[in-house]
Amino acid sequence: MPALTQIRASYGPAILLAAAATLFSLAFACAAPFAALAALAARYQAPREAMLSIGLAWIANQAIGYGLLGYPQDANSYAWGLAIGISALAGGSAAILVNARLQHWSALPAGFAAAFIGYQAALWLTGRMLADSDGAFSLDILAEVLRANLIGFAVLLAGWQLLRLFGRSEAQQRAA
Repeated sequence: MPALTQIRASYGPAILLAAAATLFSLAFACAAPFAALAALAARYQAPREAMLSIGLAWIANQAIGYGLLGYPQDANSYAWGLAIGISALAGGSAAILVNARLQHWSALPAGFAAAFIGYQAALWLTGRMLADSDGAFSLDILAEVLRANLIGFAVLLAGWQLLRLFGRSEAQQRAA
């Protein structure tokens, strides 16, 4: 069993984020909760691993979008996909910076706020160069993206806690 525990500890976070990105992409399409993914990755992974997880989540989202959900196959759609990836990494960077400064309970919600603001700011900046950007930042759309991220954050946090619980050794569980 030690090997299984080691696998869960090493790959569990990346597997959880990849699975979540896939499921959230099916549920929310282009409004996948990248800020929620970024906040949790930034809090519970080393910065390099967090950025890798965010990038893999974006790849999974794009694969689902173009492979299953029928995203348009045109230059504007590809550019928006790239803008989303850049923005997800910007949100992750913002969350990583917050987590480097805060080491107490407030780091997770502050990291989420930083990831959401960083993601939306980068998306707005990159989106200014693309067609259809005016309607993408209405209050209704922003509220929907925030709702998707809050739901995603709650689900991912619960999943993360379960992963941590099941990743403990028997001795650690008895001591807890």
